Parts: sequence; C-alpha cells; structure tokens
Amino acid sequence: MFVYFLKTVRGGSRLKIGKANDPVARMRSLQTGSPQGFRLIGALKCRDEAHALRVEKALHERFAGNRIHGEWFMGRDYVIREVGDLLNSYMSANGPVKTYTEQELLSMK
Repeated sequence: MFVYFLKTVRGGSRLKIGKANDPVARMRSLQTGSPQGFRLIGALKCRDEAHALRVEKALHERFAGNRIHGEWFMGRDYVIREVGDLLNSYMSANGPVKTYTEQELLSMK
C-alpha cells in the first residue's frame, strides 16, 4: 500500500494526496475521467493499509489549510516543495517509510 502524490499539469496547480495499492493505475484511472493531466510526484511505501491510512491522515491534517475538497489541495510552490522534502526524508512514528519517484513507480509496471 502506498500514499501517493499527484499534481495537475493543466487547469491550475492542484495536489492530490491519496492511498492505493498501485499509484500508477490510480493515476491512470483519474486521468481517464478528467480533462486535466496528472503527474505522479512520488509515493511513500507503507507496511499495510492501516499504516497508509495513518500516514495519509497526518498529511491531510498537515496541509488542511490548503484543502480544496476531499483529498485535493492547492498545489502552491511551498506545498510542492514540502511534499518533495517529505518524499526525500519522511520518517513515520512507526519507522522509516520507503519513498518512490515517478520513474521508479512507472518502471515497476
């Protein structure tokens, strides 16, 4: 299970923080029904669904001031930078979380 970060590439900068077993498949399913393109910024590999839920919830709370709706947040530059920092060095309360870049996730396919 992963916690993933998607950024819109058209129609304004928005960031989605969600969880999925397959972030690439999730991105593709979202793109099918949306006029906006998405870019997978990266993902955090979690131990299991419960761990992913805790990580996702903590991130949603962290960025709550930028929430647009549900799992969607304003993709302001400082938010994107902070997500990048998290992907580079995130440590959960339950130990390290493996991070994956967009290229690594795509190469798993």
